[in-house]
Amino acid sequence: MKRHESRQILLVHAIEQADSEDAIFSSETRDAAASLAGSPLPRPSTRDQQDRFFQQRAASLLGKLVGKFPETALWAEPGGQWKWGVLTSGLLIVAAVIGYLTNELGPERRINILAFPLLGIMAWSGLVVVRDIWLLTRSRDRLFSDSSIQWLVRILCQQSSPLKDRQAPESGALEGARALFEKTWLRLQSPAIGCRIKSLLHVTAMVLAIAAIGGMYVRGLAQEYRAVWESTFFESGPQLRPFVQTILGPATSLIGDTIPSGEELDAMRWQSSDPANPVGERADRWIHWYAITIGLFVVLPRFILALTWRARSAWLGRTIPFRQVAPEYFERLVALSSGEGLVALFVPYATRFEKPEDREAAERCLAEYKERRIEARWAESIAFGDEETMPQADSAGHDLVVPILVFAATPEVETHRLVLDGLVEKYGDKLPLILLDQRSFDRKNASFPDAESRYDSRRTSWEKLTGHLDRDLLYLSERQKV
Repeated sequence: MKRHESRQILLVHAIEQADSEDAIFSSETRDAAASLAGSPLPRPSTRDQQDRFFQQRAASLLGKLVGKFPETALWAEPGGQWKWGVLTSGLLIVAAVIGYLTNELGPERRINILAFPLLGIMAWSGLVVVRDIWLLTRSRDRLFSDSSIQWLVRILCQQSSPLKDRQAPESGALEGARALFEKTWLRLQSPAIGCRIKSLLHVTAMVLAIAAIGGMYVRGLAQEYRAVWESTFFESGPQLRPFVQTILGPATSLIGDTIPSGEELDAMRWQSSDPANPVGERADRWIHWYAITIGLFVVLPRFILALTWRARSAWLGRTIPFRQVAPEYFERLVALSSGEGLVALFVPYATRFEKPEDREAAERCLAEYKERRIEARWAESIAFGDEETMPQADSAGHDLVVPILVFAATPEVETHRLVLDGLVEKYGDKLPLILLDQRSFDRKNASFPDAESRYDSRRTSWEKLTGHLDRDLLYLSERQKV
């Protein structure tokens, strides 16, 4: 999937999360977008079919959004390409200028073959290549987690502007959606943007090295320069030759040349006591050797790494894991489009859900909570006193298991917690929530003046009893209570 398509999907997700009152997208608008995107999906549908559905639905909804709120185009539409142009042009120009000026061909018309600035470029590039090879082995989430590249990523991603009409009733939801989207999008696309920056930095290093060599050739066209050497640590030509052979040997072998002998290097040594003596030799072949060496050990590795990082950036941009942001949201979209429901196993405890209207109420409560159609299965009720007796039904064939307890009962460790712990141990992650039937509690306490405080106290008791399970509590009520 293309980067901008993943962006559209996540943007619509953020808007729908913030649009709790359907002020931005009405249910009719969402249904129409789903229909245009190919709803209903086949059962079962492939991942590619689902991704295509998500993208087409998001594109349709964003078209409606920009038409209804034109100011949202300031942040809803992709942008920021001009920042890449400014960054790229600036880095390349600066690198070319610095590279051209970085050389030892000064007014004395001599170069020290050991003080060549390109030796520093080669050493630095070697360290960068080793580090980049290590970086390329890291996963998406850890790629630039400890890198200074992150601040550049933030600058390049910062492109939105606040909404103009802050008095509109929808502006609050849109501002919330923008904040949620920007946070999510920055996290997910940082690796791809970071890889692109790495590619640009390698191109910049190539330009710097090429400009440095080019500057020496340009200056050498009009003046004659001499190659000499002087050193604190090398005392003679024979001692120096192995070092020079190590650095320039591959270049000289490539073009069929040989490094000067120890005696020839002795003749090139700079004699500070007689600066008028034209020691050394013409620097042309040394410049050629360094140019080839830089090409082999700086330009070529940097070129390969630039292509590698750009390819990694493109791959990361095509594989943004947008589903990981809200798995249930995307599962719900698929289910609503295909008509596929969740298969739920209801397990009552110390209550008999045998009347059709009771079961319908529980199923409707779960369907509204999950925003999915529910295909209900009902297990035998666990009787009071049989807390250690678990249902015979296993989790196979069920998407989730829902225990039903009576809210009016005083929550007890010896009974309610024992049942819930046993069910969680048996069904694990397929038991994501607990349904508390509070209808009888509401009926009995409706006439009491302290009904609200009674309700709050009982709810706190249930939350305390079930807190260690880390499960959601869903309340089946005859009144509207959040």
